[in-house]
Amino acid sequence: EYVGINPHIEYFINRHSTQNWIIEEATTDFYDITYIFQGRAYYCINGTVYEANQGDLLCIPKGCRRSATTDSANLMISYALNIQLYDREGKDVNLPFPFLSHIGDPEELHSLYNELAFEWLKKNKGYELKARALLLMILHYYFKALYYKDNNVNIDKRIQRSIKYILSNLQNHIEVEELASIAGLT
Repeated sequence: EYVGINPHIEYFINRHSTQNWIIEEATTDFYDITYIFQGRAYYCINGTVYEANQGDLLCIPKGCRRSATTDSANLMISYALNIQLYDREGKDVNLPFPFLSHIGDPEELHSLYNELAFEWLKKNKGYELKARALLLMILHYYFKALYYKDNNVNIDKRIQRSIKYILSNLQNHIEVEELASIAGLT
């Protein structure tokens, strides 16, 4: 049912908070999707305080009261997106994610966010299209981890590399020793 979502990025930042960083309390008129890359922050959402740590995802829907501060002893570094989400008819879409979830520290997610940051800052012709495509890939990752409950998210990275290699080389004969080498195992 989420196949036809059409996201629009209003704001994107790779945030490196300072000791005095805050978000003043206000009602959001967008989805706030914030992935905590490092450190700790405290988000108050509709009157409830959530402690967000490294590897956590905050998903704050449109219409929520929100404020935030960082832990001055453990400054937050995050990727923050303010987006609008529509279906094919232009109606608002709600994501099925909780306010706070633990995603972990996956390389794939960091890579997607880094590429999005690069495109967003460069602003070459057509960057909006590529940024939207990258956002869809990031949302797909979150859907796999939180909604579809894809077990591949929790598979050891060495095994994931081997699986990717197999899928990229289906036409070739693959030896067990080859996969062990790719995984760094014997």
